[in-house]
Amino acid sequence: MSAAIKDRSFIFIFSISLLVLVAALHFVAGDLIFTGDETRYVFASVSAWLGQGLAFSPESWAIWLSSHGVRPGLEASRGTHSIIHSILLSPFIAVYGVEIGRWAQLVIVSVIAAPFLLGTDQKRRVDFAIWTTVYFVSIPVLPYLRLVYPATWMFLLLSVVLFYCSKEHLDAKDRYIALACVILLPFIHIRTALVAVVFAIYLFYKTWSRQASPAKPLSLMTLMVLISLPLFVWYQVTISGKVTGTASVATVPSVTVLTKLLSMQYFGYRHGLFFYNPLALVGLAGLFLGVIKKNDFLIACLIAFFAYSFSIAWGTASESYAGRFWVAVVPLLIYGSVFWFRNVQGWLKWPVLVPLAGVTLFNCVLFVTEPNFYIENRFGSLPYEFFQHNVSEYFDFGLIAATDPFEAGKIVLHDNDDLTIFSVLIAFVLCVACMGVVKPKRRLGFAILAVLILGFAGYKSLLLPVAQANYAAVTSGIDENGHSFITFRMKDRERIRGFKVGHYSDKILWGLDDRSPREFSIAGVNSHGEPMPGQVVSGYQLTKLDRRERYSSITITATNPPVTRGWTQSDILLF
Repeated sequence: MSAAIKDRSFIFIFSISLLVLVAALHFVAGDLIFTGDETRYVFASVSAWLGQGLAFSPESWAIWLSSHGVRPGLEASRGTHSIIHSILLSPFIAVYGVEIGRWAQLVIVSVIAAPFLLGTDQKRRVDFAIWTTVYFVSIPVLPYLRLVYPATWMFLLLSVVLFYCSKEHLDAKDRYIALACVILLPFIHIRTALVAVVFAIYLFYKTWSRQASPAKPLSLMTLMVLISLPLFVWYQVTISGKVTGTASVATVPSVTVLTKLLSMQYFGYRHGLFFYNPLALVGLAGLFLGVIKKNDFLIACLIAFFAYSFSIAWGTASESYAGRFWVAVVPLLIYGSVFWFRNVQGWLKWPVLVPLAGVTLFNCVLFVTEPNFYIENRFGSLPYEFFQHNVSEYFDFGLIAATDPFEAGKIVLHDNDDLTIFSVLIAFVLCVACMGVVKPKRRLGFAILAVLILGFAGYKSLLLPVAQANYAAVTSGIDENGHSFITFRMKDRERIRGFKVGHYSDKILWGLDDRSPREFSIAGVNSHGEPMPGQVVSGYQLTKLDRRERYSSITITATNPPVTRGWTQSDILLF
């Protein structure tokens, strides 16, 4: 059997196997909530297929919902969202229903993307197969394979773009296919516009620098771009009323809050990529390693990754599964992971990979068993609360997460350890990247440093409650302003890092559209009975104090909005 036939056989077997695997995981996972912007995409799909343009009537929508067994009362609105991907799925959705449309997307994206994600180097086929499988079956890709969002369609297009851009030599067909996919990216969602610019420049650069006669191909490529620009403007204005209408920001762009926002997107407890898939840090390290080794293609990938980061920093992703914004650029991380894995020789990579893979695997298994745990992480993290109650009560990963509560469509930014989180992440990524470029003796040092950073993160996530036996008295009630309070008096001084209010999964205080505390007032006294400086801290289910002090008495008051029911000692856990 020739090498070409063997290669085609491997690609076919891998693609089918991957499809079977992700389908099996979703069969086990069962129903996924139909909510958020997915309803708008389905609305547009049905409206277009049934010949009502983009203005499906509420009456027709209600009839369609009823006839396809979807719960009634869902908002009949398309909004200003980009709809190309949902129009492509309209024959499946409009005729057979939401679930058939979801499964059709899973099949289409899996089968087409998989071969392109095997890369252009046949010697690295197995490595690409392993890492592609890892990312396909983990957060954030796995949920969105079966949700009618544009995320996996951007993922698919970028997979094709990277396949051609990673080639050493591009023929005419390669260049035009790659550029066509680059041009299509912002049509699927304007969020990828900066990524498209990066790879368009890269394709022009490769054509100009590596073609004997680049004038003709460059002219044709320029013509493609020039034709696409007015088409893109027309498309955006048609569906949203203005050029940037399909994009929305929850926070006005500002350099002063950029670090905080990036920390939130990288390691936030609602949608943080590296919070729910820490193994993706290896992919980012691989891109940095590519820069160190002056790999033009990986340099472009890293620039694209950070360009994309800046484009999503101002959003919330609202009611959606963890890591929604990040699905689109996972192909970049696949290439980075393969590059790192191939360049770090020996056993030293495993002490870094194993703990990251363990947390990633936990989230994969939890999604398959309880998929909808990842929807409502507004003021706490259901997945990691599950970890705490069922795996280890002494860890709460929310302690090392960036906090970003979602309130009425806005990101509410309060003081937290965002700069620390950002610095630790970058330090870890650089250490892991350097493992692929230094001599073996020095590699051990960087591996030890990377493991120490992971150990630091583990230490910071330790939750050590104040023992019940250390309380002298606990009193609670409603103060003169109608605010619930609770006071803990200690037998001796206790250093308090923060407190936890109930269980987030109970949704008593922390459910959707409730009056859960958004702000707490903290007062206390020292061992001499002298009042300590007060603190006002943001209201999260797991709240870290701005200053960790030793208290002989501490009073916690819910000030905004007031909690009208009284608290008991069992409601509050000091740590």
